[in-house]
Amino acid sequence: MDRLITRTGIEIDLAGVRRVAPGAPWHWLAAGWRDLWRVPLDSIGYGALFVALAYGITALAWQAPWIVVTLVAGFLLIAPAFAVVFYALSRELEQGRHVSLRAALGLWRDKALCTALYAGALAVVLAFWIMASLVLTALSVYGTQASIVGSLPALFSTAAGWTFLALYLGSGAVFALVVYLGAAVSLPMMLDRGTDPVTAVATSARAVVHNPRAMALWAVLIVAITALGIATAYIGLAVALPLISHATWHAYRDLIAD
Repeated sequence: MDRLITRTGIEIDLAGVRRVAPGAPWHWLAAGWRDLWRVPLDSIGYGALFVALAYGITALAWQAPWIVVTLVAGFLLIAPAFAVVFYALSRELEQGRHVSLRAALGLWRDKALCTALYAGALAVVLAFWIMASLVLTALSVYGTQASIVGSLPALFSTAAGWTFLALYLGSGAVFALVVYLGAAVSLPMMLDRGTDPVTAVATSARAVVHNPRAMALWAVLIVAITALGIATAYIGLAVALPLISHATWHAYRDLIAD
């Protein structure tokens, strides 16, 4: 167990971080895929709630299409807080216990306080992302378009459009990186070990920094799988998000020493 001392004098005990092979994410994904199909009804059934939420967000903001993009992206930023159920399912499978969505939700309730604190931190990040996104669209001509499709010609054929895209995607990448550093393995760690949120987030960031090639590949895979889920009119998220979450459990088990 390593110890981190902050500038304010606070001591944080960090779990040992392993170095993994650059191709390790492919193994995590394969293990997550096996977990998904060992409990398909529980995993996909809970994943379907994310699909319904995505449709709800889209319906509420349909008259302001760029807000839809902002909120869907924001929803993905806070999704890790709701993935605890998938981690619990993988944990029960690993330990050879009877697995059910009800039992997984029970484990989630046992960690309700830590999860709530973590979700609150993600909500703050989400609020800043929404403000940044709305400012960018308000300062451009795209925020007034009747539809995203209607703004595409100017978006991809003008210097202003490319500038807007660069700023919008760049801002989103910064927020995504912040969340990724803190969420890569923190919630599985909190669920498995009862670690406090501060220690879990610090350990997660350390795991990412110490394994730059593997974690860069894992980030690319997460983005690609999520994009495929969104491209299927959100329906694919019912499989994509459980798959990523189950695989994240195996990433945690690989990256964090016992």
